[in-house]
Amino acid sequence: MARAKTLQPIKFRPVPRLLDHIGLAMYSNFNKAIAELVVNGYDADATHVAVEIGPNEIRIRDDGAGMNEHDIRNSYMMLGSDQKRNAKRTARFNRLPIGNKGIGKLAGLGIARRISVTTTKDGLTLAYDIDRG
Repeated sequence: MARAKTLQPIKFRPVPRLLDHIGLAMYSNFNKAIAELVVNGYDADATHVAVEIGPNEIRIRDDGAGMNEHDIRNSYMMLGSDQKRNAKRTARFNRLPIGNKGIGKLAGLGIARRISVTTTKDGLTLAYDIDRG
């Protein structure tokens, strides 16, 4: 008879390439990807979102609340977070957030190899890239 052993809790260990699969699978449609990124501006209490489409670049700019380094590292970069779902209303305009799966930030990876993010909050501007190349 085989011996039985109960293992300690086991967690998934995602590899970076998983982002490619999620981004490409969920947001390979150009219009859907752009719409998802515009929703991020709405959920950040933006009053204005502009989409500029050039031959090799797409820029989405908004005047939303912005993020500091803590927000980026502990909220934005957390995939699948319930943060928006648990937030009842946005701080500035009391909006119900549209996004709720925590993966909309991957929309750009469905249509581009690199995403550059620039954000300003409390007078400090931060910039970083997410590159799937």
